[in-house]
Amino acid sequence: MLDMEHSSKSAGCNWWREVTGDCSVHLSEYIESGTPANAYGPDELIEELADLTAQAIECAEKGMRSSSGERELPALARDAFCMGRLGEFYVERLRAALCHGRANDVEALEHMARALGLYREIKSVDMSHRRRFRAGVGRCGRLLSWLDTIRALEAEYHDVRSGDFRFGAAYPFHVTNDNS
Repeated sequence: MLDMEHSSKSAGCNWWREVTGDCSVHLSEYIESGTPANAYGPDELIEELADLTAQAIECAEKGMRSSSGERELPALARDAFCMGRLGEFYVERLRAALCHGRANDVEALEHMARALGLYREIKSVDMSHRRRFRAGVGRCGRLLSWLDTIRALEAEYHDVRSGDFRFGAAYPFHVTNDNS
């Protein structure tokens, strides 16, 4: 979640300016003072992600075909669907962080519940062909299962339901040999 005390206002912002030329706004700055003119803030990111999400899910629902149009590519359709759902997951996580930053913890919990449900849906679709995946954790790449991630998200959700909002590092991945 959003931990204003331990979160650097400049962390991760400079890359956006280098790529686009636009200034970006950190979540804590946005909550305190909004997005200045000609800057890219969380609302714009949510809008972009929602648009990309809709496009990915629409492609998946139409079905994906080879460039000649002769062959259906169900694996690509499945991946597009999962990427769309992952975009929705991140939108819900961002909204939860914004709600928590504004002291609206009831709504933050609702967004976290939706995000957890979306991640479970991704797992149910994607694990049919990919039981484990590599994820960046800190400065390392780790081989994880879907269940490892869901356990961390569930632990965080349980704490938030109890009113305990912690920094994300409080929920380490416990790598298991469970392939579910």
